[in-house]
Amino acid sequence: MKPDIKISNCPVCGAKRSIRLNDNQLEMRRKAARSLASHLAFTFQISPQKELVLILGNGNERNNHEAISNWVMDRISHIRQWPLPSGEVNELIAELEHDLERVLSDLKHGSHYVQ
Repeated sequence: MKPDIKISNCPVCGAKRSIRLNDNQLEMRRKAARSLASHLAFTFQISPQKELVLILGNGNERNNHEAISNWVMDRISHIRQWPLPSGEVNELIAELEHDLERVLSDLKHGSHYVQ
């Protein structure tokens, strides 16, 4: 199987770059995303319904947890070193929690509408 190529923006300068991931790196990233998504779903008491699929996901997910997982995958696409050092994991979790809290707050206050 050929390596996955991901185009992403550098978090520092914003420049576009392509990253080649071998199967092992990609699988480690997927596992991390699922784990972080489970943490976020538990922390924010997000049901496994489908409310967030069109907001956080790409529209093809079966439930909120898959949507959060794909959302996390996008957020961690710039990370190349796996496993992450624990300090970086804590920073990443705090950043993801802040971002998700903002999205959920916007939804709660009616800033985003889903038709």
